[in-house]
Amino acid sequence: MKKIVHSYSLYIPPGNYFIDNLLEIYEKLRSVSLDVKITSNDYEFESFEELRQYNQDIKEISFSITQPYITIEINKWVWIYTSDDIPFNRGMVEQLRDICLKQVKPFNSKSQSGSKLSNIITILFLSVGGFILGKQKNLIGMFFLIFGWSYWFWDYYTSLHRQSSIKLKPKEDVPPFWIANKDKIIIAFISAILGGVVKVFLDIVIKS
Repeated sequence: MKKIVHSYSLYIPPGNYFIDNLLEIYEKLRSVSLDVKITSNDYEFESFEELRQYNQDIKEISFSITQPYITIEINKWVWIYTSDDIPFNRGMVEQLRDICLKQVKPFNSKSQSGSKLSNIITILFLSVGGFILGKQKNLIGMFFLIFGWSYWFWDYYTSLHRQSSIKLKPKEDVPPFWIANKDKIIIAFISAILGGVVKVFLDIVIKS
């Protein structure tokens, strides 16, 4: 009779990964095995330096070793896996997890408390707006309703587009997210406001 060894894995929410973060992951695995396999899309890189010199954008990357078998895949989310759930392997997986958690994007955690907070904000503004408009139709009530629905549209839109960002450059060489994506953010913000306005208008028409 022998004990069955199970696998062990963790999922990490989307994050911002720069070349220095990837190097930290690579070196952590290399401290266990010198043979670290690096793949991205349909390519396998012979070394980390070759990855560093790669000039194209990538949306996913994985690092893996075979003895022991540990792999980390960074794409939409981050998946860390070991085939044998023994103390040493689990410790390595959790050290990789700690590296990745430092890169998690703000508001990208799918924690239960985060979801509850979003729901509370939406319900609060919709309830206050509905109460005020129920007493007297004025701009304050409409503002609360429009903000509540706009926030809901924005939260839903961003939840569909949450994914990890991988940049093969140092962090200081990459423009901030708000600057690099300002056009998309403006469009999403305007769409959220228009969606909220339309929803409030339809509610008023139906109640009338």
